[in-house]
Amino acid sequence: MPSAGNKSTLGLSGKIAAFFYRSHLTPLLALVGLFMGIFATLMTPKEEDPQIDVTFANVFIAYPGASAAEVESVVTFPVEKLLSEIKGIKHIFSTSNPGMSIIGVQFKVGEPRSEALVRLYNKLYSHQDFFPSNMGIRSPLIKPQGIDEVPVLTLTFTSDFPQKSAF
Repeated sequence: MPSAGNKSTLGLSGKIAAFFYRSHLTPLLALVGLFMGIFATLMTPKEEDPQIDVTFANVFIAYPGASAAEVESVVTFPVEKLLSEIKGIKHIFSTSNPGMSIIGVQFKVGEPRSEALVRLYNKLYSHQDFFPSNMGIRSPLIKPQGIDEVPVLTLTFTSDFPQKSAF
């Protein structure tokens, strides 16, 4: 291992470290960095409950009697495609269960809540003829959510045994 005094075998970072190891400038730079950090912490505005527009909505569409695969192909995929046309959407995520499609829509941060929800309602309700009426697909139920209604932790319980529940 090369010593700090043998600068010919040190690389660039070793030479920089050797310079600051013996320099009287190092404690001064450390103090300046510390005071700049304290100043930045004190001057940064703080708010307990900042007013940030983060809009979410869950869209529930019932398709009674259909399997999860049928719900996915007949309801979930077409509705996801339809919702992706809405301006201001950041993410669309979904799950298809037997008899029910649940589609989550997240709008971009800063998108005004009321305008975003109006666009979502307009898109869904102006395309109610999207599904044939004789299929039994129900009208969408839209549940808007805000940033205060987002869960911090979600747990999913499963079981390897079909005859037992996940509980």
